Amino acid sequence: MKNRRRHSAETKTKAVLEALKEDQTLAEVAAKYEVHPKLLAQWKQEFLEKPSVAGDNGAVRKRRALMPSQCSTARKKRKTLRPI
Repeated sequence: MKNRRRHSAETKTKAVLEALKEDQTLAEVAAKYEVHPKLLAQWKQEFLEKPSVAGDNGAVRKRRALMPSQCSTARKKRKTLRPI
């Protein structure tokens, strides 16, 4: 099974802005960024509804949801898992 690709917020924003220019079709922009046209349409819709949070993948919200004790535990685990 193929792993899902993660696209940066910067890439999503660039693709959406190109799609909004309407110089190219949605399919052409999607092909340029190697994503499915439906995914690009979803990013575009998200951007138009909430431009301030579009493309963040919820990373900021997830980080804030951790309790302080969970943060320190997560840091300790990361330190122990890194190779020397």
